[in-house]
Amino acid sequence: MKVTVKKWQKKTLLATGIIAVVALVLAGVVAAMAKAKPSFYRPASMASADFEESAKRMEDKLIELRNLAAEMQASTVASGAMTTRYVLTITQDELNAFLLKWAELNAVRGSYERYARHPMIGFEPGRVIFAAETTMGPIDCISSVHAALEQKGDTLNLSLEKVQAGRLTVPRAAWQGQVDRATGAVRNQLRGWRDEARFDRYGAANDALAKVMAARMLLAALEGVPADARAIIPVSASRGVAVRLAAVTVGEREMTVTLVPLDANERTALLSTLKAQD
Repeated sequence: MKVTVKKWQKKTLLATGIIAVVALVLAGVVAAMAKAKPSFYRPASMASADFEESAKRMEDKLIELRNLAAEMQASTVASGAMTTRYVLTITQDELNAFLLKWAELNAVRGSYERYARHPMIGFEPGRVIFAAETTMGPIDCISSVHAALEQKGDTLNLSLEKVQAGRLTVPRAAWQGQVDRATGAVRNQLRGWRDEARFDRYGAANDALAKVMAARMLLAALEGVPADARAIIPVSASRGVAVRLAAVTVGEREMTVTLVPLDANERTALLSTLKAQD
């Protein structure tokens, strides 16, 4: 009987040891995957040689869009008969350089760096990636949100596919709470932005209106519902052009968008819709 007990104890200890070793190996693999830098992560840097050139190309495209909108507003084209379209192709390098420069000029960098450092937007066929350096418990890693983007008539379907820490896919249950908190925080800000949202006499949108439209698109993505295909394209620190996204195609490291600037009646209707919402 004593021999049988000793054999059972040895087997138990051996099994426990094997489980512990496997658990340690798995923990090491998970930690290594979480710390690994994804191949797509290439944030813009103001110190890079082509930073100013990339930002300038994006600025030139937005200025061209603004001039187009001004010409359309001054034209005698009847409401509803507007057919002018602007096809804008944006590379992820141009977009990230412009956004970083815009954040610096508007002193908003400090407001998000507590949570995310060196953010970037990446493009893959049919997909948009939002990534940044973050701290998850004891681990500093590249966190990324992968969203599928599909154009359907007057709406955009921007749906969350997965969240990754490094190269490790994080289970939805682990980040759904953060999504819920982010949704609540955005909704709390939305009312104040909505109250201040305006178009000036030249048809340019102010910063509050740009924030409202961006927040509505973000909420749609977080909640998994179709988003309004209208947006505000920034053309300066405090002015933007209201457009309808008539077509969106996401390719490798670039996105092509067909934009139709909103006419006076459409801008009025947009503001009325926003003001009527809770």
